[in-house]
Amino acid sequence: MKILTVTGYKPMELNIFKQDDPRIAFIKFALEKQLIAMMEEGLEWVIISGQMGVELWAAEVVLDLKESYDIQLGIFPPFENQTSRWPENYQETYEELIMSADFVEPIYKGGL
Repeated sequence: MKILTVTGYKPMELNIFKQDDPRIAFIKFALEKQLIAMMEEGLEWVIISGQMGVELWAAEVVLDLKESYDIQLGIFPPFENQTSRWPENYQETYEELIMSADFVEPIYKGGL
């Protein structure tokens, strides 16, 4: 497998309301463990749509792993400005990930 698409729950669906919630570390650890195993089997790209929660956490893990592995991150948001209604802290995280991703292209050019 060369390409993996990651999707998952939003933080609110997991009753996580703060970015420093200790449960996030467990989720990221599980993602990291699985991603490392897949990279050792030939994984080259991780693709997300950039939604809050599992997708952003997976992107953060991928960027951390880039220091040790040859892995690429692609972000395909469903539309431009998808973060316009998000809490500010998630908007900042998203913008940092967009700037560090290897490829970013919205699926629909335009807002809501």
